[in-house]
Amino acid sequence: MVQFVSHTTKESLCDYFGEEILPSNYGGRCKSLRELMRDWQEVLNDNADWFLEQESVKITSIPEKIKRVFYFKDQLGVDGSFRQLSID
Repeated sequence: MVQFVSHTTKESLCDYFGEEILPSNYGGRCKSLRELMRDWQEVLNDNADWFLEQESVKITSIPEKIKRVFYFKDQLGVDGSFRQLSID
């Protein structure tokens, strides 16, 4: 279950996450959000060829062990789909 935490001050945010991982915009010691965004844009641009190649990759078949992941076992506690539901 996801628990949402509200932070009203930079200090509470730093106490929760730690100064060493927060951007300077939020009282941390890391780069500012603008600098981090620029860095990631550079990484994406440097790897643009790889991303373009990935557009042509197609999945031809789904392995059996991966097919099981698409069912509702985690959410409902049962394997399978509602089409297979049997009620006693």
